[in-house]
Amino acid sequence: MDAITIDQPFADLICSGIIDVINMNFPKFASGKLLIHSSGKIDKKSKPTPQQIMAIGDRKFDFKTNAIIGEVTVLKSVENHQSIWAKQGMHHWIVTEAIIYKNPIRNVKGRGGLWDFDYQEHLKSNK
Repeated sequence: MDAITIDQPFADLICSGIIDVINMNFPKFASGKLLIHSSGKIDKKSKPTPQQIMAIGDRKFDFKTNAIIGEVTVLKSVENHQSIWAKQGMHHWIVTEAIIYKNPIRNVKGRGGLWDFDYQEHLKSNK
């Protein structure tokens, strides 16, 4: 299944349904289901806008890293989306049907761009 690696806290915000677009440098997108892999990094540099802070509210997050933490459905890729999460000058993958896993798939090494996650292969390599 197609997967994408995203830094925290954005991975949790996407899988929680708070973020409705994924900002990408390239237009190619995986239509349909997309696994969200949280990288080993937590982005401490990004500063949310007041609108984004309101959207997040007082929710609590776990921020698991190096794991497949959930999935979304990608509807399409557009430019100039009006979401409060859309960064100007990037392609925006519109996502819906966000699911955050209660039991993430841990010890998964991510990659740049889209990549294929094979669960059976992951089980073999983690024995």
